Amino acid sequence: MAITNDVLLVFIVLLFVIQVSTVTSLTPPSVLKKAYFGLEGFIAKRKVNKNLDPSATKFLVDSDEFFVTSSGGGDGGDTSNSNSRNSDNDCVSFDHSLWDTALKKHAKYTGDIDGITTTLVDYAGMANDPYVKMYTQALANINLESMLQKSAGSPGANNELLAFYINAYNCLCIGHVTKYYKASKGKLPNSITAVTKTMTDYKKVDIWDVPAGEIGGRIVTLNDIEHKILRSLWDEPRIHASIVCASASCPNLRPEAFVGEKLNAQMDDQATSWVSDNTKGISVDSSSRQLTISRIFLWFSEDFQIRNANGPIAWAKEYYQGKDQQQWSTNTNDVEYFPYNWKLNAKR
Repeated sequence: MAITNDVLLVFIVLLFVIQVSTVTSLTPPSVLKKAYFGLEGFIAKRKVNKNLDPSATKFLVDSDEFFVTSSGGGDGGDTSNSNSRNSDNDCVSFDHSLWDTALKKHAKYTGDIDGITTTLVDYAGMANDPYVKMYTQALANINLESMLQKSAGSPGANNELLAFYINAYNCLCIGHVTKYYKASKGKLPNSITAVTKTMTDYKKVDIWDVPAGEIGGRIVTLNDIEHKILRSLWDEPRIHASIVCASASCPNLRPEAFVGEKLNAQMDDQATSWVSDNTKGISVDSSSRQLTISRIFLWFSEDFQIRNANGPIAWAKEYYQGKDQQQWSTNTNDVEYFPYNWKLNAKR
């Protein structure tokens, strides 16, 4: 991302002042914090929206009940890589059972990383699981053109397509870590952002822009899946609660595969567990009523301003299950943001 020298200088100055204030146990003035968050949000917006396709036709997310009715009941997919489950309604199904089995076996742990609760992943198990290898190969072999043609605008099939790409993102992100694990002879990186240290050609490239694997015979990066596909084709904030970048501050990795026929229930559960987690989702100070929220809401603020949700706070209120919601400030300019912890969500 290109940043002008003036903007970069302001960012450095703000960062220095806040760091000094922290070291000297002083609270940075509210106006300074707002400027800092505003600049961070501005830079993040330019970066994450750089690869959006504004001309893309948006897919709907149909209700689970509507999906089941349209697809004739649904069973989570057939055993082929990319076949139509029901040729009469063109509802495409992809078999996620291999990935589902791997997740239930290797992503079933809960732990604490620097005070942040998160799902812990057994990356060694993932690296050596033949089901993961077979599922990754199935992603590479899928007839994507046929799937896209049959899914575009087709009731129910849109849910299948969205579940497919969420699973693909999570699988290929974990694949970055397992490749590092194998290349380092059993060692794990400290964070997903450190994975490129073992790469010859990508040491100075953000991990998000490093080839992560194949989908339908085409090499893709995690940024391709997140921005060019997921965020371009769907106006769906719950995606941010469902894709996981292998880090402590991410929403928890779901220990099961996403599937079309219960996609809404799964994404709702992801959103609820994420925003209700006071270590990385949303926290409110009982005395000052200070609201602290995930930095994801800062970086992707516009994604939460659709339909009836007037920004991140309004959206989060739909899913938050804490008892202190009545204490939330209605002024979004007064929110704080959790520091983002990039440590690997690994079961050690």
